Amino acid sequence: MSSTPKKYIVANWKMNNPKESIDCYFKSLIASEISEVIICPSFVFLKEASTICREGAKIGAQQCSSFSQGAYTGQVSASMLAQVGVQYCLVGHSEQRQHNKSNDLLACVDNLNKENIVPIFCVGETKDEYDKGRSLEVIGEQMQGLNFECDIIIAYEPIWSIGTGIIPSVESVDTVASFIKSKNNFRPVLYGGSVNAGNAASFSGVKNIDGLLIGGASLSSSTLNEISNRYLKASN
Repeated sequence: MSSTPKKYIVANWKMNNPKESIDCYFKSLIASEISEVIICPSFVFLKEASTICREGAKIGAQQCSSFSQGAYTGQVSASMLAQVGVQYCLVGHSEQRQHNKSNDLLACVDNLNKENIVPIFCVGETKDEYDKGRSLEVIGEQMQGLNFECDIIIAYEPIWSIGTGIIPSVESVDTVASFIKSKNNFRPVLYGGSVNAGNAASFSGVKNIDGLLIGGASLSSSTLNEISNRYLKASN
């Protein structure tokens, strides 16, 4: 990764945005020299998105298989992602983590690194764990075994904040982000969880956060542009 810190704006479309909307989305996307805009569409649209992706934006996948090849019906390998132009890939999102073992996630990261795809490794605690003051313990356990000598980004997504409209305090986010950076060789750390245009600027005040992972609010390019603009403007 570049020695000059950049801000990251990651759009996780999940299972949204039809094929006919992709071209218009990218044409309306406003890139910035001080940020890395990463769009993560569904598997079936990765090739098309990569083909029409405008300068200044990158393509990410929402997950990849822990296997490199073989008889694994429905799975997509890191090498396949590389062949269609993927440069980043989410790993361990809470909506996926419940179905995968931690060893599988480590294998995903390893396979992605071999293909020069940067993993965006998601960590986060439940509301019960947060209330009991176990956030750092849980996140530390989730990061165990990761190779921080390779390119990797960590995304902190409190599970209880995803899609609920409830977000932790700036102080709480910074405490977690600072802890992560103390463990991950100071690789970039993102925040995700109910990010929208109304609260994006507040995360610019979090010293140890290097960008945002955005879900539902990223489905519209105009909304993503607004979020990016407010966050980056407040960061300068």
